[in-house]
Amino acid sequence: MKRYETALASVGILFLVFVSTHAEGEAPEPRLALLARPDAKEVAPYEPLRVTVALRNVSVEQVKVDGSFLPTLQLTCRRADGSSTITVPGSMWGHYMGGTRDLAPGQEITSPERLFVFRKRGRHHFVFGEPGEYHVKVGALLGGRERIESEPVKVLVKPLPPDHASAAKLVTEVKAARMLQRWGYKEGTAALLEKLVSEFPHCLYADHVNYILGEYHSGKHLA
Repeated sequence: MKRYETALASVGILFLVFVSTHAEGEAPEPRLALLARPDAKEVAPYEPLRVTVALRNVSVEQVKVDGSFLPTLQLTCRRADGSSTITVPGSMWGHYMGGTRDLAPGQEITSPERLFVFRKRGRHHFVFGEPGEYHVKVGALLGGRERIESEPVKVLVKPLPPDHASAAKLVTEVKAARMLQRWGYKEGTAALLEKLVSEFPHCLYADHVNYILGEYHSGKHLA
């Protein structure tokens, strides 16, 4: 099955959050862990990466948590050489996971999957716009107070194959990029994406473009 249809790979990185009470002089016991789960370790420039974030109870007791940590989430992408850093703010999720709940040992709250691509102005504002090693991590506020972060996950951006350059040029047009990132669905843009998959049916971006077009034509984006 295609990557965007499969269950996300469990390549999470745990960051243990010490929130339990403990006697003076004793080490705190970890109770919650923040996990980042990208669905691939290698992508091409401008190719989308799906990321889920989970908050897991790693203790042997129930822990009360709520989904309010989701709107505070931030994804940070930094090139390994330190030349650039891009942060996707938590408001990009636009989801709230509900009220307080009890997490049993081993249970977790999982965010909606998110396409980790980003554009402001110019191609260099795509998260994975240039080849190289990137470090991706997530952070959040727990209970609206305590800032926690995962350890960075390495993602390798491979050089763009020359025969995919024309398709990449269409993908990076402003209107197309916005629709591919679910920032807006417009009829004219849909026609542009249909042109892309018609002319380049086997390009790196075809699967994701077809997925977004399917959402558009089914009206799912209006839900």
